[in-house]
Amino acid sequence: MVSRNQWITIALATATLIWYISTTQASIDYWILAPQYQIYVGQGSFQGNQSITIYCKNGGDADGSFDLIITFTNATFSTQTSNPYSADKSSVSVPFLLHKTDANQKVIFYTINKDVSGFSIELTATGATLVKLNPAYPNKITYKLKNNGFGQANYYQWVNK
Repeated sequence: MVSRNQWITIALATATLIWYISTTQASIDYWILAPQYQIYVGQGSFQGNQSITIYCKNGGDADGSFDLIITFTNATFSTQTSNPYSADKSSVSVPFLLHKTDANQKVIFYTINKDVSGFSIELTATGATLVKLNPAYPNKITYKLKNNGFGQANYYQWVNK
């Protein structure tokens, strides 16, 4: 049978372990850095590479290894993006290793699909057990096709800011 003192010892050890883990983990904030308010398109083609910048910083007390995942809806990832990454047409995963207090960013290129009335880009993350991942605003951006007032659609406007 476990005595009262043993229960107290177990409870204190557990609390100490939880405190130690929470104060010695990486704490990663991530977001899409300053997305464009409007994306103008030339001659109604909507083709050509566009870009966003993803940003992350480690505010924790340990190194953090994680992947940022960018998912596209009505847009396609472009291999113009510099390595390293793993990708398919609708998403890309970018690995990061941030030391304590480090920050990093990466430009991701994409193409807006033809004949779409809007598109969106979402940023999520996966990481190791001792990495706390904190999505910051904005981590999803949505654009809708707008016209110039003369009946011609000529730009996408960021609608969820």
